[in-house]
Amino acid sequence: MDTAAARHVLGYATGYGVAQIAPFVLSLRAVFQGAVALVVDPDPAMLEFLAAHDVGVVPRAPVTGWRPHVAVERLATFDALLRGMPADASVLLTDVRDVVFQANPLSPAPTAIEAFEEPGTCGDHRFNMKYITALAGPGIADVIRDRPALCVGTVAGPAGELARMCRTLLMLSARPRSAMGGAFGADQAAFNIAAHLDLVPVVRCPNFSRVATLGLVEGGTLTIKGDRILNPDGGVSPVVHQYDRHPHLHAHIRALWSVDLPERRQVPAHPVLSRLRRHAESIRRRIPELR
Repeated sequence: MDTAAARHVLGYATGYGVAQIAPFVLSLRAVFQGAVALVVDPDPAMLEFLAAHDVGVVPRAPVTGWRPHVAVERLATFDALLRGMPADASVLLTDVRDVVFQANPLSPAPTAIEAFEEPGTCGDHRFNMKYITALAGPGIADVIRDRPALCVGTVAGPAGELARMCRTLLMLSARPRSAMGGAFGADQAAFNIAAHLDLVPVVRCPNFSRVATLGLVEGGTLTIKGDRILNPDGGVSPVVHQYDRHPHLHAHIRALWSVDLPERRQVPAHPVLSRLRRHAESIRRRIPELR
């Protein structure tokens, strides 16, 4: 039954402060009465803010041994949460920091996994192609090079199908080795591989449908009317992703939803160790893998 109780929005928001997620939470709660759950750090200010807006808190699962980038790690958490829901529950899996809502994101309820296109083809995104080639090889990369680029940052669908999708992406993104497969970018590559090779059945939705993905859209075509960000054709998408790539939109959203909250930049707990770790991972990716 299509009710508010059967709709869920899930996001992963570790490493962020209240100001960074306030636009997401406040804009969502202005238009959505369903369940919302975020994976966050155990920061008292964050927990108090989420409780005040009826947002469920999911602790980050402890992991020993290999730990992939958070973009890949979140797929395992999403899978566990999704399997605890009715298979036909409507769910949006979404980024948090750069997402804002302008209408109910799950109305109408999706009947299949909806994969949202972003500007260009897979081949137009050099970073994406790097990981597609690493995960599946140059032959597969050539097969999907001219297919529409799909964004894993916002995916809607029935819970049961999304859970299977998450497991498939985890399997794909763990290859060929943890240093490459678990890195930032592997999730996006795995999503495009799975969708375009029909490993995961999806409905491809054009940009500016349920979701507007703005990162590569010409900023001059994006305007504001009242409180809403308009698409180039003057329409309004319920979900706006990557608005912060455009200074005028970022300023608008901050003024609308978080003007009274201090900005906080995401800084690694150990900056030097973080840089050394990234350098070591880069070297490992360039060393032939022993099998």
